Amino acid sequence: LCSRSHPQFPSSSPYVLTVGATQMTDKAYPVAKYKWRGVHISTLIKERACTSDMGGVITTGGGFSELFLQPAYQRGAVKQYMDEYANDPPLPEGFAAYKGRAYPDISAYGNNFLVMMKGKLTRMSGTSASTPVIAAMITLWNDGRLSRSLPPLGFLNPLLYSLAQTHPGAFNDVVMGENNCMKRGHPCCKQGFRAAPGWDPLTGLGTPNFGTLSQLIHRLHVTPTVAKAAIAPTSRVSPLSGAMLVISVCVVGLWVRAHRRHPTLHGYAPV
Repeated sequence: LCSRSHPQFPSSSPYVLTVGATQMTDKAYPVAKYKWRGVHISTLIKERACTSDMGGVITTGGGFSELFLQPAYQRGAVKQYMDEYANDPPLPEGFAAYKGRAYPDISAYGNNFLVMMKGKLTRMSGTSASTPVIAAMITLWNDGRLSRSLPPLGFLNPLLYSLAQTHPGAFNDVVMGENNCMKRGHPCCKQGFRAAPGWDPLTGLGTPNFGTLSQLIHRLHVTPTVAKAAIAPTSRVSPLSGAMLVISVCVVGLWVRAHRRHPTLHGYAPV
């Protein structure tokens, strides 16, 4: 179980926006300095990847697909991670298929959400909490664009990776955490992926800075990108792109139904 990573579907599909989960800590960690418009910036952040060993109910998942090749929209971000952080510390040979689609894309807070279930307030943690947060943001972005007579965003992944490169302040970089532990009550492996500056296999590009992204997105005069056009040149299964997108949506729906019936299925990889 611990000798290699175990990418999951549909979270490893390049045709969906994959969301990881974060949590807060009582200690502020320094974020690595980066240069923006000639100015070196360094900030403190109390956000880290959600992991069971640090009080999270689950451990946010991530890794590299063994089926889908890495799409063009994320190659630059993933290359930086591979060049600078992937071997710190070194992982076993064959631990992951590093040329595959890397996930997650982004993250959101996902620990100890109060939700109403069967008339009672209960706590929920994981990507089942963080993903609806991102969905709400996207809804508001599209609503803002439509109110300005602009088209909806369409397939978001290429745009988010592009904005992360040109506007570092659009995302809160999460640099703490390791996904070597499973959900609470299960054992931890000796190794796992670690969070790092920039994109990483725990939190992706980081958590969205909603205000900054809203300003950028509401000014964009672009034609919505479709998944097939954005991914087909790099995928082994490009002729099936439309079908795979439909399958991904169906699988998510089935997972949600199964999760409602069997809460113990709450996995540690983003869905």
